[in-house]
Order: sequence, then C-alpha cells, then structure tokens
Amino acid sequence: MTPESIRIAFGADRTRVAYRHPARSLGTLPIVGFLFTLFVVSVLASCSQTVVSSPICRVIYDPNNATAGLPPVDPTAYCEGDTAIVMGNVGFLARGDFPFYVGWNASADGTGDTYRAGDAMTVGPQDVVLYARWSDPEKLTSPYVTADDQFGGVLDTDGQLIVVGSPGAEAADLYRLDRYDGWVHEARLLSPAPEPGGRFGNSVAIDGDCAVVGAPGVDGLDWNRGAV
Repeated sequence: MTPESIRIAFGADRTRVAYRHPARSLGTLPIVGFLFTLFVVSVLASCSQTVVSSPICRVIYDPNNATAGLPPVDPTAYCEGDTAIVMGNVGFLARGDFPFYVGWNASADGTGDTYRAGDAMTVGPQDVVLYARWSDPEKLTSPYVTADDQFGGVLDTDGQLIVVGSPGAEAADLYRLDRYDGWVHEARLLSPAPEPGGRFGNSVAIDGDCAVVGAPGVDGLDWNRGAV
C-alpha cells in the first residue's frame, strides 16, 4: 500500500479542499532486525485526488438600522457544520427610536430564529447574516386583565423593576427589565388578608427588592383604617 498524506488548501471559489499526495521514500534502514521505511511528503507534488470540498462561510452581523455604534466582526472562516459562538453588542450599537438592543435575529423583521450573546449556532452551507434586534417601545399590560381593574392607576419603578397597582382587582403586578426581552411580568401581588373594598393596589412603591402596596379600604378594627 502506497503511503499518502493529506494537504489542506483554500480554493479561489472560497472552498476548503483536502488533497491526497503520494509520499516519497527515503529508503530503508535496518534497526534491530527489522526494516523500517522512512517517507517524506513532497509539498510540491501534484495533487492526485480530491478528498473533500466544503464551502467557506462567514457569520455577518447587520446593525439593522442602528443610528450609532458598530456591529461586531467575526473573522473566522467556517465550514458547513461548524459551530459559531454568537457575539454580543461589543460595538455599542444603538437606535434612537427603539431603546433596547435585545440580541440578534436571522431575519431583519425579527421573525426568524433569535440568538443571544454566547449562544452556539451551527453554520450552514452559506454565509449567515444576523440582524440586530430592537425592542418596541413597551406598553405594559396585565396578564390578568379584568373589567374595571384600574390597572396602571399608580406605579413606581427603581429602574430595573416596575410595580403597577390594580386597585379594582385588589392586586398589583411586578415587572422586571430583561436585557433581551424588555419588560417581563415577574409576579402578581395579592393581599394576604383580602377584604371587599380594601382597594389593595391603590398605592405602590418599590426600592430595590422591596415593594410595598397600600390598601386604604381595609377596615381592621376601624372603618377604612387602611393597611400597607
């Protein structure tokens, strides 16, 4: 069997091709009763057979109408089936009409697959374009909406959390600002001792991890004594 070697080369058409080369013998040497044949590969030998051919792909980051900053640049040349690690907003992309950068999407309109920084992505047979994803200006709504719940009558925020009162529903809702998904509903706050007409959620306040909710209609021992 003729010894052979594999050589990797990049073609002009952006393909990575592996070639098989015949090896050239330097002769045989007797060592402790055995014959060993030494071979050296000729790097100038003409290619005898193509073994594999796979297209070279890039991962391209599109700013998607950003008004400031620069998209990241991935210098890696990938082959089909390779794994790429999604980059973050290292160039500080920003867009004036949408306040939050929320990752990348395979479609400019955000209807494709969504990726976040650090996600692993399998590269296909051609270039992959990821578009910056921007969140819409948010309108908070309660997932427990009811008639006359008076959601949004009062609210308070510490920047990362918002608590919104719904005194008509005897409740308050807590939202957390997520880097990728915008305002996410975190919890529904209910009175531990509800009373008809207590109006739990009529006033709210939040500081860090502590939220307080007022219920001015709670009677206790006195009429409309109220509670927090």
